[in-house]
Amino acid sequence: MPKFSLKSYARRKLDYLRYRIDQYFSSRFALQIFIAFLLVLVALGMFYLAALFLDVDPNDQLSLLWWVSNHMLDSYWVETGLAEQVLATLLTLFSFLVFATVIGLVASKMQLRLESMKYGVSTIYERNHIVIIGWSAKVFSIMSELQEGLEHEHPVFAILTQQDPEEIEKVLKRKFKPYRRSKQRQSFRRVKWIVRQGSPTSIDDLEMLSLHRARAVIVLHPDASGFTGDSQVIKTVMAVRNVLSGHDDHPVKTLIAEIESLALKPQVEAAAADLPVHIIQSADLLGKIILQAARQKSLVDVYEELLTHAGNEFYHVPVPGTSPLIGKTWAEIVSAFPAAIPVGIRKSGTPVDRSPHNGLLLLPGNQQDLALEEGDLLVVIAPDATAAREITEPRGMTPPVRVSGDDVAIPKQQVVSSLLVLGYNEKALPMLQEFAGYAQDIDRKFFAMLVSPMLPSNITQMLSASSIEREAISGHLDIAYRHEEYMLPEYLDALDLERFNAVVVLGEHGPGASIEDADTRVIMTLLLLRHARRTFPPTINDAHAHQQVVYEILDPANKQLALTSEYAEDVIISNNIISNLIAQICRDPLISDIIEDLLDREGAEIYLKPVSRYGTSVNMTFESILNASLVRNEIAIGIAYPRENASGRCIIINPPRETRAPNTPNTYVIVLAETEL
Repeated sequence: MPKFSLKSYARRKLDYLRYRIDQYFSSRFALQIFIAFLLVLVALGMFYLAALFLDVDPNDQLSLLWWVSNHMLDSYWVETGLAEQVLATLLTLFSFLVFATVIGLVASKMQLRLESMKYGVSTIYERNHIVIIGWSAKVFSIMSELQEGLEHEHPVFAILTQQDPEEIEKVLKRKFKPYRRSKQRQSFRRVKWIVRQGSPTSIDDLEMLSLHRARAVIVLHPDASGFTGDSQVIKTVMAVRNVLSGHDDHPVKTLIAEIESLALKPQVEAAAADLPVHIIQSADLLGKIILQAARQKSLVDVYEELLTHAGNEFYHVPVPGTSPLIGKTWAEIVSAFPAAIPVGIRKSGTPVDRSPHNGLLLLPGNQQDLALEEGDLLVVIAPDATAAREITEPRGMTPPVRVSGDDVAIPKQQVVSSLLVLGYNEKALPMLQEFAGYAQDIDRKFFAMLVSPMLPSNITQMLSASSIEREAISGHLDIAYRHEEYMLPEYLDALDLERFNAVVVLGEHGPGASIEDADTRVIMTLLLLRHARRTFPPTINDAHAHQQVVYEILDPANKQLALTSEYAEDVIISNNIISNLIAQICRDPLISDIIEDLLDREGAEIYLKPVSRYGTSVNMTFESILNASLVRNEIAIGIAYPRENASGRCIIINPPRETRAPNTPNTYVIVLAETEL
């Protein structure tokens, strides 16, 4: 325990007082006026007590208060005699000079202080705040998601940026301005933030953020900076570790670092040392999500709900020694949750052989050796923490009739075996590598075509970086590269679009281009694809109707504009997905393992399968569908059906058990399964 020092204690108290003064000067004008009024009242009270102690001779206490007030506001005296009047005049002029000098000094000092406030010079004195190091478009989504997910804690956000804090303040105020006099929009709760300007790799600048008192520290990857950005993230993590090394009792639960290159993960872990770091490999994660969305329609909507705090999300439920779930089968455990759906187990003792993610096992099935024990955690999907912990007595579920091909005509699931990728960015490589892995899993030959004027010359070597990827690509994936400008109508016509099961449009931008430029290319490409479809014969258009089209938008503001192209419905908003994932990990760091498991083709994944696979009734309840999915070693987590008078599908995650799903070809069950067949 460090030795107590009166000098250091006094310095900390002075720093705290300076921080609160800075907060006062950065507060709203009405609050400043109110505090100033309180200070005047305090001064008036002090002078009143002094006059009362010196026995000034007014008529009564009310007159005394009036006398003190007048002498505070007026320097005029009623004197007799020429000498007294001259002296009073000189004193009055001298008082004017003194007060003018003092006011000038105070005003200039306040002006300098206000100017310095723009650059954030004082140490932040907050507790359990969330520190965001770096600035990108993801900041808005992270703050809004955490404000929604941590609504009972009212988090404070401390942002360190190299940009002008005044401009950042304007952007944040415009983004989180409450909606007023609007019946269609709900007012957003006030978001509290503190902006400091400094270098993310500077230890002195990081000291201002009070990292040792923070709940979580988020290190964002700079926009459009590639390897240089990853290097800055690694150096920032090292600086954060250096700052926290002097505070053994720091409560930091989570350090989140965003990088692009998967190969630099060991360096980030080494830089964090003993800190609990969670590495977000944005390019790898987004590449896998885009590919999964290309393989299954409406999967984007499923991920959007699971990764936001507005609907259902993942929760960890502890298993105490008195839990009635201990020793029960998986079917009995599922039956005990009336408002949540258990999807996995996280063992606290011996690691699970099939789980590389800290004892996590999604889709555990009925294995007796994985029965719940005290200290384990159940992974459930629920709308809130209360519903996640609501447990009833486990009951036996009626064994459903196993549906087979002899019982009902089950539509075959179309496997996406041909993929067209228009555009190139850092997500293309992990997406194609994962595509080759799926082909290898079912021992088939897939085909992919990558078209972009910005293809790197060594893309073949980049795609086959490891021996595993080289084997999967060489044996199970044929790739054609076209270094062409695909935004020309005559070139799109020559691609034979109808031969591809899925089309992916990536947001690409060259050196010096902005996010807006990338989104503009995507929207223009969608318009060209729509024009090409209208010129095709009806037979080819029928094939296009079943063709899955996924496109990537970087700025959420362009989503609605892209939807007006009427060519594709599944849109990937890259910045939002990464922001939502970061917010989920801030709320519960263990969710990182769940997302990695879901996106790993070796484990359980989310699929949309025809409802006819789970029963023969005309209208089946979700409880019967859930029961039937357990027999197939799957877990039903929702249903999807066509929207009325609109395109796309309506997605319902964790519906009430009595909800009925029509047994039609257009109704699907959202399941967690190990295979799409």
